[in-house]
Amino acid sequence: MAKFKYFSAFIVPLLGLLTFNTTGYLAYIGIFSLYVLVPVLESILPPNTYNFTNVEKELATENIFYDVVLYLSVPLHLFVVYQFLITVSDPTIPLSDLIACILFMGTILGVNGINIGHELGHKTDHKLKQFLAHILLLTAIQNHFMTYHNSGHHRDVATPNDLTSAKEGDIFYWFALKSQIGGYFKTWRLESQRLKSQGKSLLFNPMIFFTGLSISLFIGINFFFWYKCYGYLFHNCCLWNFSFRSTKLLFSLWSSKKNERKWKI
Repeated sequence: MAKFKYFSAFIVPLLGLLTFNTTGYLAYIGIFSLYVLVPVLESILPPNTYNFTNVEKELATENIFYDVVLYLSVPLHLFVVYQFLITVSDPTIPLSDLIACILFMGTILGVNGINIGHELGHKTDHKLKQFLAHILLLTAIQNHFMTYHNSGHHRDVATPNDLTSAKEGDIFYWFALKSQIGGYFKTWRLESQRLKSQGKSLLFNPMIFFTGLSISLFIGINFFFWYKCYGYLFHNCCLWNFSFRSTKLLFSLWSSKKNERKWKI
């Protein structure tokens, strides 16, 4: 029964549905839960330090249960995105509700769109999982993430060549822009180098297709959800970095300070 805890991955999109279908203070329940309640509980509850043994890891890779959790995340995520677009397309939505929706949708794109897309993207020998990863990453305009993460980040992590490894003393917002924009253009270069080594034309660069997908998504949103679509554009470009990445940074800093106190480093 312990493995059913992995269904907790659905808590964030369900909180999103609550946010998009309520108004006033209730629309901020999801934000309060993730950005206030969770950190408080994390500081109070004892941490679980148990990790799978090698045998358990091997058994887990063969257990379809974990795949089911990932597979179900995709249609749920798409439904949540649809609900968000329906909500912010309402011309009568109050500004306070719109802010709550944009902030929480940005969080969902980070927590579910990118994190789960990232996990599926590691399954390079599984075509279906790769396809589902691209669907999730597309909603966050991050289709280049798989190439950069697997071919760039894992190779260059913690070196000056990795744009997603922050240098000591980096300004957070500069780092966020550098990692996002720089990562996109570096992926073009990585794919070009791969095609060149295989003797293939640069016209086969998958970044052409990925960029076209992102543009098509924006055109589709503008066509079907014309009113207040700037909300979707804005949270993709800015608020995802603010609401998700800044929170991860603060949690990391808080955890490191906590460990320093615990171990007296």
